[in-house]
Amino acid sequence: LRQRGLILNFLYVTKFCEKLNGKMTNCMYLKNIRRFCILLAVCFLPVWACPQKQQQQQQQQPFSFSTPIKNDQMAIFKRYYIEKMIDYGKVIFADSYRSPVENIIEYLRKLLEKVQYYCMEISNWKNSTLKEPCRQDLSFMVCSFSDFLNGTATKLAKLCDSLPDEAKLACVEESNQKIYSNFWVIKVVDSIGKPPAGIFQGNLLFLGSYEECLDISVSRSQNQNSGEAKEETFQGKHCSIMIHLPRFHMNTIKQFPFTYSNNKLKSDSLTEPSLQWGICMPKTCSAVETTKISDLIYPNVSSMIKIRCEEPQALEDDAGSIVMVVIGCALAFLVIVGSAMDFWYQYKSDTSKKIVKNSHSSKNNLNIVEFDMVNQDGASHHANAVVEDSYDWKKCVILSFSIPRNLSELQLINPDHIQCIDGIRVLSMCYAIFGFSVLFAMNNIDNALQAMDMISKFYAQIINSAALAADSFFVLSGFLVCYLFLNRAEFHNALDPMHWVLFYIRRAIRLVPVYVVLLGFVALLFKHVGDGPLWTGSIPSFSSQLGCESSWWTNLLFINNFFGQENPCMGWTWFLAVEVQLYILSPLLLLLYHYSPRVALTATSLLMISFAVLHAVIVVVNDYPPSYVGTTNLSELEKLDAYVKNVFVKPYSHCCSYLVGIALGYFIYKMKNKPYKFSKRTRNVLWIVSLLFNATTVFGIYDYAKGAVCSAMRWSSTAKGFYACLSRLSWPITIAMIIMLCLNSKNCFVNRWLSMRMWKPLSRLSYCAALIHPMITATLLLTLRESFHVTICNVIYNAVSVTCITYLVALVVYLCLEAPLSKLRIDILSYDNLSDSFTLKI
Repeated sequence: LRQRGLILNFLYVTKFCEKLNGKMTNCMYLKNIRRFCILLAVCFLPVWACPQKQQQQQQQQPFSFSTPIKNDQMAIFKRYYIEKMIDYGKVIFADSYRSPVENIIEYLRKLLEKVQYYCMEISNWKNSTLKEPCRQDLSFMVCSFSDFLNGTATKLAKLCDSLPDEAKLACVEESNQKIYSNFWVIKVVDSIGKPPAGIFQGNLLFLGSYEECLDISVSRSQNQNSGEAKEETFQGKHCSIMIHLPRFHMNTIKQFPFTYSNNKLKSDSLTEPSLQWGICMPKTCSAVETTKISDLIYPNVSSMIKIRCEEPQALEDDAGSIVMVVIGCALAFLVIVGSAMDFWYQYKSDTSKKIVKNSHSSKNNLNIVEFDMVNQDGASHHANAVVEDSYDWKKCVILSFSIPRNLSELQLINPDHIQCIDGIRVLSMCYAIFGFSVLFAMNNIDNALQAMDMISKFYAQIINSAALAADSFFVLSGFLVCYLFLNRAEFHNALDPMHWVLFYIRRAIRLVPVYVVLLGFVALLFKHVGDGPLWTGSIPSFSSQLGCESSWWTNLLFINNFFGQENPCMGWTWFLAVEVQLYILSPLLLLLYHYSPRVALTATSLLMISFAVLHAVIVVVNDYPPSYVGTTNLSELEKLDAYVKNVFVKPYSHCCSYLVGIALGYFIYKMKNKPYKFSKRTRNVLWIVSLLFNATTVFGIYDYAKGAVCSAMRWSSTAKGFYACLSRLSWPITIAMIIMLCLNSKNCFVNRWLSMRMWKPLSRLSYCAALIHPMITATLLLTLRESFHVTICNVIYNAVSVTCITYLVALVVYLCLEAPLSKLRIDILSYDNLSDSFTLKI
């Protein structure tokens, strides 16, 4: 109470607010507090009235104003106090403020002035660069909003009550007309995105209501004041404004609980956050025109924003999409015809068997009842031999699309097949899908900071290291290439040119058709699959329409891991390009294993060590991350994209895994002819060593992922190079060791589990699943109407959903495309009667 200067200053400010007629936004708040301050000022009236007593008090207890007050200010304070003290005393406990309705009316009045201004402005934009339909619809929308506000303010203020009866009725009717005929514009306002909760947790997606905006459809003839009423329909269109927020200053980043770099940080949602704001615009306004409108309202604002509008192209107007639809219909037709023909031949076969049984068939009829057997491709053909003599190649092609036949082949198990690799392949595929689904979900989340904290958890390293699943596939690929080659080399001349011609042709027929069809689907038809505020028709960071238009040829040549990485098309198929590149070079080493195994093993060991060291040198020299893993360290996160493009997707980063697989194939081939059993003690030691190496590779990155602030705990370039070198060897060697132990002790629990029959069909679907799962992930996440909230349960739910749907779609693709082409490939390009069921499957 002794700080009287503060009270006087406060009264002076509130008096100044009244002179401004309430134009200051904080004046109402000040008036709320002023009443209490006046009561406090009453305590000082005797002090002002008795200067002598004031001096005595000052002598007894020193006092000074906290804020110096000039003489003219003091005069204003005293005069204002004397004039208003009695009035304030009378109404000190009365409500001297406007009611909430009055506040709403005042707010509507100010908003109405602004909207009426833009209504007139848009009407004068006839000479602007906007197209006339867009300008008219925009004028209709804004002026309708003006009419709605006018009618609402009139009704709330009860302006019609002061008019005579006849005028009052007309006023009320006009107000109701303005409100109810323009009520649709409230849906426009309601569909616009609003700031949600959790902005400081990284929630920068103000998406709005997508469906509510698209459902708006109203005749423009309803407008009464715009002067542009026509018998046309106004329709809404959802647009998204990407607002690039200012980059964090380094002093701000220093306050974050992770390390920072003085270098330019990566432009991502953390270091340069981008706010997405959903708005509702007329359907006749394109994204370019919406950008022009923003510049007309706020000049040069387009340099800070990027606008994207939902402008789907009609399917019937897209020639490329029509081609893909025709191809899909043709495949569906072949499947239906092939299945119907297969059922017909099955029916005839059953009828013939009954005839044979009733007539006690002789030896001349044995060819009818002995057909149900497994042919050279390992698939049962049921009883189709009834018409075998009448088959020609056309019927073979049609029957290869039979769903019953392909389903039976999908479940068939070849006894000569190494069954434990089926379980390893499926588990590796699920691991890759799980990691990709989590990685892709980070693009549109509402708790980015919590998601970054999750990366630093110990258990999260299981998902953070999911990229290791790719090396599991390369081990299996190298193993099968070497193992199958050495088996065939027993019956064929390894130097026969035709052998190597078929070696590459069979591989091309195995991979290319499915790849080409799915590539066409992504490039031409995928954009029509979904919609929503997050949907762009592309797969962010992995595939874009522009990339598919410019670099599709790199995919067909399997060089997309070297070219077109800035605008990729199916960027996740880098693994296929690497596998093909290594497959092309593999004969050099395969021939060496056939003719000189010792030299081949020595060369393999030297190459493995060389490529592991090369990987480490590249990481150390360029100060790259040690592997494809996330971290909370922003300076390291900046380099991750460069590491992936320049190192991770290149063949020399995965040569170690492929070479380990080739060496494993040789050892398994030798063990087939000369079985060798490990002792129980040796097996137990090898199992423990394998599990420890696997766990070390996965969880050894924990300190790096935490992004340690302390420089003593921060990973140096040497430490990153050390991990980069060892991880290239430890993971593939342990995978090879697990396969070796499973084959050495077939009765062990792990081998029995990995060799279960349920893995076989899923294993045959792995190639299709590897190509399809990013499309499924993008479709599920980008068609959401709201942002994704990262929690452990949500992440697991999303990953399991993606995995299940991926394998269902992969089954359809397999039955309609992969299985028929595989059957034709076997029939046309088979060497002899050797089983080809163990053909390389990625």
